[in-house]
Amino acid sequence: GAIPAELGQMTSLQYLDLSRNQLSGPIPPRLGQMTSLQYLDLSRNQLSGAIPAELGQMTSLQYLDLSRNQLSGPIPPRLGQMTSLWKRIAWKMSKEEKEWEKRKYFLWKMSKLKNSKPQA
Repeated sequence: GAIPAELGQMTSLQYLDLSRNQLSGPIPPRLGQMTSLQYLDLSRNQLSGAIPAELGQMTSLQYLDLSRNQLSGPIPPRLGQMTSLWKRIAWKMSKEEKEWEKRKYFLWKMSKLKNSKPQA
């Protein structure tokens, strides 16, 4: 079954673990309204589609596990800016995803070197 969008109304909830529940379909954007949520585990389901940008509104979120689903697309920018959260997302990546992130970081560092002026 699907994740009920009405969960987003539980704005005082701090911990939600829906892992291993055979959930399918998209992650409801209304989950982003759960601003007190600190822990969200949606791993090991059959969730599909993009990660909703609205999850970036979860300003208290410290742990997020979306691994082992069929999610597609980029990590929303606002989630990527949450540095304490980003470490936990990266930790849950597959080996191939980690290798890709390392390559992107290396290319970014190289571009910074190429565009910098030599020190005299």
